[in-house]
Amino acid sequence: MNHRLIPDVLRPIAEKIQSQERISDADAMALYQSSDLNALGMMANFVRERKNGNYASY
Repeated sequence: MNHRLIPDVLRPIAEKIQSQERISDADAMALYQSSDLNALGMMANFVRERKNGNYASY
């Protein structure tokens, strides 16, 4: 995950996600209130690829 593209506010959460730590309720609220869809999508895709690999299904 490219941390330079993630805003400073969300960077600690992205680091938790990358190190497979649980996020707190406050972290979840910060993600919910964020309007940076690129950063949210990047973090979500990182978790998806870790769980399922780089496969697509239709």
